[in-house]
Amino acid sequence: MRIRFWTRIDSINEAGQAPLNCYVIVNKVKCPDFSVDLMIPVEAWDSKKQQVNEWHSLASVLNQKINFIRIRLMQIEMQLSLQGEVTAKMVKEKFFDEYKNKKKETIVKADKFLLIDELPLFYKEARQPLGISNNTGKNDNSIITNIKQFLKETDRLKIEVGQVDLEFVKYFNLYMKKRKKPAQQVHINRHVAYLRQMLDFSVSEKKIKYNPLAGLRLACNYEENPEGFEPDDIQKIKDISRHFMSELQVKVRDIFLFMMGTGMDFCDYQQRTDQDLYREKSFYWLKYTRQKTITYKRPKGLMADTMLLPDAVEVMLNYGSLSAMPDCTLNEFNEQIKAIYKLSNIRRRDLEKISSKLCRKTYANLQSNYQGFSDESVAYLMGHTTTKHIKKYRKYKKQRVLNELKK
Repeated sequence: MRIRFWTRIDSINEAGQAPLNCYVIVNKVKCPDFSVDLMIPVEAWDSKKQQVNEWHSLASVLNQKINFIRIRLMQIEMQLSLQGEVTAKMVKEKFFDEYKNKKKETIVKADKFLLIDELPLFYKEARQPLGISNNTGKNDNSIITNIKQFLKETDRLKIEVGQVDLEFVKYFNLYMKKRKKPAQQVHINRHVAYLRQMLDFSVSEKKIKYNPLAGLRLACNYEENPEGFEPDDIQKIKDISRHFMSELQVKVRDIFLFMMGTGMDFCDYQQRTDQDLYREKSFYWLKYTRQKTITYKRPKGLMADTMLLPDAVEVMLNYGSLSAMPDCTLNEFNEQIKAIYKLSNIRRRDLEKISSKLCRKTYANLQSNYQGFSDESVAYLMGHTTTKHIKKYRKYKKQRVLNELKK
């Protein structure tokens, strides 16, 4: 017996999803196609592997259901073969009868699918099993808390999942911007993206027919610099006199210079120890486990083996050791680094939204364009298994071409 699935491209809905059909072949005789009552994202469907590509957020959920259907069809064929001759039509009819009876038994009223109940349920059943990192898990809990607070303050506690639409997103956007501590658009977008993923999951679970947020374009009120700081920019930050900075700003500047010279995330900097530092061939190296890659499926995380740039070495030696370097909170860091940027002579509009995220981009840019390292080498230094993220961090400059000409 052969089992094949295919998507009905002629029936794509507004969310870009198509019904999944199946047909069975027994003894080279094919039965008529039948629907398995699953909506599949067309762009993520792999017809050769007969599954949803892993990069899609609902791949694990949908693939589990497809595998269950495949296994059940095989079980039915085996049961019928024990009773006598079996045909593809017989397998289809028995499977279809079972499905209709099961569907009648599991009908639930739509008014029970309240958004405030579905948010944590989605995190538990769909997001958590995907192997998200600890930081992502904390962010998810924060998102759920903020959305619940919005529902309470706007008297929407009884809103159903199917009632979440573009109008709902519009009011949520205004709410987040008018709070005592207004949220940035990027932060709001994370909440909206979470809602969109939850609605995709609700579609796959047959709780709603389609996702009204599927075609939503998330707003962005600034363009984040993809290149990071240039050597001249870094020198201007170093040249700021201590007389113009507070004690906290001096510490933040040193942390910022060290992170740009190592490519560390702020969460990794907070976990630093002297045991991670070593010397090899007159260079300082830092070998550590990246916190952002620690997930449920990868509890040990990925290792970064970073070569320290001269600025990072200079800052570290000024304090005597790695563990003796200063500490601060992430909010303090992002707030003070903006003030430091204003004190410098740097005048680049794309750096006005400066934050800790630019440190890794700066490191990748410096190593690629000024040191001449390949993407594979930079990926190793920064603790990536592929060059996918490196290509986003750096942008080739003329300096890279000139360095290659010298060779």
